[in-house]
Amino acid sequence: MKDNGLPVKSGWYKEVREKNLNEDLSKAIVEIINKPLNCDAIFFATEYLTIAGLRIANNMGIKVPKELAVMSFDDSEAFELFYCPITHARQPLDKWEKRL
Repeated sequence: MKDNGLPVKSGWYKEVREKNLNEDLSKAIVEIINKPLNCDAIFFATEYLTIAGLRIANNMGIKVPKELAVMSFDDSEAFELFYCPITHARQPLDKWEKRL
């Protein structure tokens, strides 16, 4: 974000612990969508986090993408099971490995 001249606000980045995934992710989603942050989109760093986040948002009654846009840093066949398309970025590992 900094490289593209976009502001970075404190609290926009959340870390979740694998052993407390659901608890940490639920807390992070609530913090992100409520004041003072009032974010209307979440970018998940992995497909695993995205799927868990979608499950939590769905259980909380949050409408994706009407109330909360979701983007994932990877694609998953599981996204096809969700009621709306999930935006994702793909990093082909074979191309990355050739650059190293």
